Amino acid sequence: MNRLQTLPFLAIVLAVHAVLALVIVQAQPAPSTSASQPALQDVAGVRIGLVGMGAYNLHNARFLQLPRAVQENIKDYPFSNGAGFGAAGGVFVEFPLTKWLNLGIRASAVEYSGTLRSIAEPSIVGRSDGTFDTAAVFQKVFQANLASAGGELLFGITPVAGLNLYLGARADFAFLKTFSQFEAIVQPSDGVFKDTGERTRNRQSGVLPDVRNLDIANLNVAVLGGLGYEFPVNPSRSWTLEPTAFVSYGLLPVLQNLSDGEYWRVHAVRGGFALRYYPARDAAFDEQEYKLKQLVNLQQQIANERMAIQEQLQELKQSGLLVKLTNMTGIRSDNQEVQNPSITVEQFSAANTVQMLNFVFFNENSSVFPARYKRITAAERTNFRVESLAQLKPLDVYYHVLNILGKRMTERPNATITLTGCNANVGVEKGNRKLSRQRAEAVSDYLQDIWKIAASRISIKDRDLPEQASDNSTTNGQAENRRVEILSDDLSLLQPVTFETAFRSVEPTAIRWDVTINAGPGLKQWLLEISQFEGRESKILKSVEGGNTAPTQYTWNIDEDQRTIPNETGTVDVRLEITDITNRNADAPIISIPVTVTSIADKQRKKLPDTRLDVFTFGVFSSEVSKTTSDPMTIAMMQSIKSKITPQSKVTIEGYVEGDTNEAGSLDSFLGEQRAAFVAAALGLSSSQVTTIAKRRGTTLSKILTNDATVPEGRFYNRAVRVEVRTPVRY
Repeated sequence: MNRLQTLPFLAIVLAVHAVLALVIVQAQPAPSTSASQPALQDVAGVRIGLVGMGAYNLHNARFLQLPRAVQENIKDYPFSNGAGFGAAGGVFVEFPLTKWLNLGIRASAVEYSGTLRSIAEPSIVGRSDGTFDTAAVFQKVFQANLASAGGELLFGITPVAGLNLYLGARADFAFLKTFSQFEAIVQPSDGVFKDTGERTRNRQSGVLPDVRNLDIANLNVAVLGGLGYEFPVNPSRSWTLEPTAFVSYGLLPVLQNLSDGEYWRVHAVRGGFALRYYPARDAAFDEQEYKLKQLVNLQQQIANERMAIQEQLQELKQSGLLVKLTNMTGIRSDNQEVQNPSITVEQFSAANTVQMLNFVFFNENSSVFPARYKRITAAERTNFRVESLAQLKPLDVYYHVLNILGKRMTERPNATITLTGCNANVGVEKGNRKLSRQRAEAVSDYLQDIWKIAASRISIKDRDLPEQASDNSTTNGQAENRRVEILSDDLSLLQPVTFETAFRSVEPTAIRWDVTINAGPGLKQWLLEISQFEGRESKILKSVEGGNTAPTQYTWNIDEDQRTIPNETGTVDVRLEITDITNRNADAPIISIPVTVTSIADKQRKKLPDTRLDVFTFGVFSSEVSKTTSDPMTIAMMQSIKSKITPQSKVTIEGYVEGDTNEAGSLDSFLGEQRAAFVAAALGLSSSQVTTIAKRRGTTLSKILTNDATVPEGRFYNRAVRVEVRTPVRY
């Protein structure tokens, strides 16, 4: 296309763009006066964004070498078509003209670099061995480094939601125009030029001469066409990511004063991504309405599934299989029961502080760590973070006791410890001080080998029974006496572990169902699964299974684990599936329980009253009530609790007992109450300031005391007092 052909086309394109730009304001849709909110896909308005692309540049060329001091015959030795890669990026704003048409204005920079080669020419050259008169093929190579900045006017057509078709034009100005060129031998591989003795010659570089297209310096114009598809990246669809592809056809030459038969224009194929922001969608988005629509859609899906399940259930009844969950009952934290409950969850800012047990227990007649203690390799030492244990239960945190101790000793290079190995002093362990020492050495070796603690910082002692031994006449007491005790003058080594976290309370704290199963010829296995959709994925909150016997009643303790408390407003689905001995399956009708979650962000946004929780667990107690507040670490913990109590705080102290034969029976209430009362007295709280509660392995908001009572450390952590400080917060 020569200049005479190009000028009318450009005039038409620019005129159309100018007219459309002038009528944008008049074309804006009038604000809706309807009381109902428009559908979200109809809310667009002006949007802005960023675009980034990679480009494959196509150079359509035929011209002689630069500089152009000597005009040769264009048929003799011209540069021909070439290609190269580049990049493009910029910003844009788009204005809606109609529901399906918009006008976009883009400012961007584009790289047009490429390599052009001449047609291979035969000639006579020499060889690297010094001989000449060899037939050869060589060509000229031209490397162009071009870049420009400019603007684009694009019409965007949206035939269906998300799909965008683009048509428009780009005008830009070159700000980088450098080149280099040389002649190179193609064949033979060892050929050299006679005049240089090398495989290349006539190397030149410089800046391309300015070109005046349409009498404007360094102007270039291209027509554009493309398509893209927008994917929303947030619920309001105010942010979208669009994979997009464009074709650019250059209209004007890169060089000026070209002879007849010479030309050089640049075209490109580009692909990349555009990130858009729709302010109007952000303003129109109602989060509560969005969640309500999700809930309605989910309820409809559940209703459809229930209908299908009921049909299957009817068939199963006829075949002798029947399974159902009935009499759903919620159990609140005050032990009141409610029928057909809904679940309410509230999130709080909280800190959870757990006292560390300074014992490591061993199996009978063994100095090898039990597998339940968490060990790491020396290579993993540098990446170990105590904060990474925040989601674990206190007993699981304790199983990292040697890693926590090793981490703290590396941070306090002057701190020392004493390890005292003990035995049960009965049976094969009676008087076996060597075994006691080997247990202490096992702990020392781990700290030295893994945590690189100097041996000079570790003192080792041995004895038979511990100084404060458990009742050695019982099996449990003997297991508790097979241990290594860790002591230090530096109390910070064994101080409680505190985790800042988001704590969730839930009501009811438990839900119970009656289970009815008729497995015909016999039950083979059963599975009960409780799940919730989080976003687009289903999260399993609880899963229990069994074999040929099933419970007639099942209770889900919702607050048993913070990680499995429902996290989103919607529903929780309960599914029970059975398989009989002939491998036939049957499902109970799915039960959906409504869930409402109030997050910290909700309370901040709505200026609702809030509460800060500080929870302290004394997880190490002697059976003697009087000793519950006497050790230095407990005293230090008391000071931490006092620092969190304000005149507005509400303090709850819960006393727990072990729950096995050591503390069972009529003493449960007495021990729990006494432990709680001793802590209240140590804190200096009056009866009007504190509520004391005694429980036998009871339930709390976080279910932190249901530890495995078959191991010594589990029983120690079950002999506990839990202090909860609730302090009002206002935004």
